[in-house]
Amino acid sequence: MLQDAACKCAEAIGEAAGKLDDLYPDLNQGFPDLNLKLARRSRDRLAHGYYRIELEILWITVTSAIPKTVAAAREARLKYGSGL
Repeated sequence: MLQDAACKCAEAIGEAAGKLDDLYPDLNQGFPDLNLKLARRSRDRLAHGYYRIELEILWITVTSAIPKTVAAAREARLKYGSGL
């Protein structure tokens, strides 16, 4: 159940990152910890990889990469306000 929840959360973040990257392609340059393109690719891998998901990599992503992405998103939100 925890693996499924982690996978779904990572997918949702990747989906949102992809939409942000489409709308604001230069955003990642100002906030490199957003990793928008990587988050999008990870989402695609999770959504379509099915049985090939490496749980160790997923766990590192959830516990290390995603918190950095969330912190960078908060920074961007503070800088740009509701225009983002």
